[in-house]
Amino acid sequence: MWLADAPRRIFAWTEPTDMRKSFQGLLALVQHVFRDEDPYSGDLFVFVNPRGNYVKILAWDRTGFSLFAK
Repeated sequence: MWLADAPRRIFAWTEPTDMRKSFQGLLALVQHVFRDEDPYSGDLFVFVNPRGNYVKILAWDRTGFSLFAK
C-alpha cells in the first residue's frame, strides 16, 4: 500500500519508451536519463509508449520498486 506521508516529485520521460521493459529496464533508463535524481527517493518516474495510450510509472516504496501500468 502506498502511504501519502511525504510529498513526491514526478519526472516524465518525454521520449516514447519500449513498454516491454520491466523493473530493471526502466530502472536502468532512470539511472541513465535522470542522472542527478535518486530512484530510491520515492519520486515517480513516468514513461509513455510511442502511441501515447499506455503509461508505466516506476516508484520506490521502501520495500522495493512498484510498477504501475495503465
